[in-house]
Amino acid sequence: MSLKNQHTTADFLSWKENKRVIKKLYDNGDYYYCLLFVIGTHFGLRISDIKTIKWDDLIRKERIVLYEQKTGKKKIIETPDKIKDFVLELYGYIRPSTNHIITQTTQAINRKLKRLKKKYDINIDNFSTHTFRKTFGRYYWEKNNYSERALIMLSEMFNHSSIATTKRYLGIKQEEFDNVYNEIAEAII
Repeated sequence: MSLKNQHTTADFLSWKENKRVIKKLYDNGDYYYCLLFVIGTHFGLRISDIKTIKWDDLIRKERIVLYEQKTGKKKIIETPDKIKDFVLELYGYIRPSTNHIITQTTQAINRKLKRLKKKYDINIDNFSTHTFRKTFGRYYWEKNNYSERALIMLSEMFNHSSIATTKRYLGIKQEEFDNVYNEIAEAII
């Protein structure tokens, strides 16, 4: 049961699942949401910041420069050629009438994500625009062998006040607690 105005925490997708959904969206011609998944999970931005990005930022510039909506802090993101090429391809399919890449409201996007969850049988409980940012973080941490160094980098990228905040944000702290309970259970039974 969900209560109105109750805060739910978004979950992350495994990278394999993320890639599967991106491919499904592309294959089914849902280029707009394919683009949203690619940008969201490759740059680790909040949806409010993704909405400030323009086509020119991604296609013609080496770096995206933006000021985070939540913090007001300047963020510079290098745009890899592989991403630029894919975005350019999607641009050709989408043929946008506006320079902003994402024009839908966050609420409309979240409703669509819930439909995509059912349509593509996405194995996730709490799926929202924040899932993209968490997927980015979890993948980077995993790709760097679950290192403390990766958590430090993510903490800075996410503008968190501490690594402990980043661990809570990515659900790592709960996993560590779960491991303690499982270790104790192994010793008892």
